[in-house]
Amino acid sequence: MDGILFYFTAWGIWILTTFFIDKKQPYRLGLSVWILLLIIFSARELTLGTISVSFSAIFIVLTIYVLLAKYKFKKLCYFLVCQLIGISAYASFHLFEMFDPVWVIIGREWMLSAILVILSSILMKAKFERFILLASAAIHGEVVNGIIFHSFSFPYHIGSFVYLDILSISTLVLLIWNGVEYMTAYLGTYFNQLEKERGRTS
Repeated sequence: MDGILFYFTAWGIWILTTFFIDKKQPYRLGLSVWILLLIIFSARELTLGTISVSFSAIFIVLTIYVLLAKYKFKKLCYFLVCQLIGISAYASFHLFEMFDPVWVIIGREWMLSAILVILSSILMKAKFERFILLASAAIHGEVVNGIIFHSFSFPYHIGSFVYLDILSISTLVLLIWNGVEYMTAYLGTYFNQLEKERGRTS
């Protein structure tokens, strides 16, 4: 059932931020409120002809624009180029799936999530910016898909539960990947310090 992964992930992260993260963290309250609003908006939509847009999609877009407004010009230009790459990958996947679905050998949500995670990890060094790029490329890719499907007079739901499931899977995988990178860097620093201490004592 579409949306189960989204609700499971969203409530899980909300519980984590509300009850387990230190209350002194400045982002804790804002993130908890943001997740609750996203859950509330996910069940509401706006219909425009053959295209329907979920309020969660609008909420995500507005959040991304607020975050990008703080970027400097060069950084913003680089982000937009990376976003264009992500949008192209997202929209192309749907087009290939529509015209030749045979090559989609596993769940489309998992394949799309893998593509988004790989691209965001390669294109962005900062861990938080990877999440911004992932969400931005996916939601703008949804808009491109909506325009393409509208040109064929096909109905399309921008920001549907399928999209939210893809975003949830991508977020979880990216969290795990960032955690692996953090542990690798930590262990590397730890063993380097051990080697230096051994060198001093020998």
